[in-house]
Amino acid sequence: MLVIALGKAATGMVTSLEMQAGKRFEGIIATSVDPGPQLPGFRYFHGGHPTPNDDSVRAAAAMLKSLFALDSSWRGDLPAEWRRFFDCGEAD
Repeated sequence: MLVIALGKAATGMVTSLEMQAGKRFEGIIATSVDPGPQLPGFRYFHGGHPTPNDDSVRAAAAMLKSLFALDSSWRGDLPAEWRRFFDCGEAD
């Protein structure tokens, strides 16, 4: 199951999720602070704050690529203006 967590508390949120639901997740953690020990199955990005840095851009690209790789049937539930964003093509 894909998990994407952002912000200073991202690692703590994923750790708490795994404590409640088990260690069955993978995904992306993007944070502007030192995340501490890294969780298996997650890609980490050390983004800039308040100004984005190169890792911020890499994190956004990785998130989009992960979302585009999912079954697209969920996109029908999005508002029309959001669907246009996801219909623009695959992120590199």
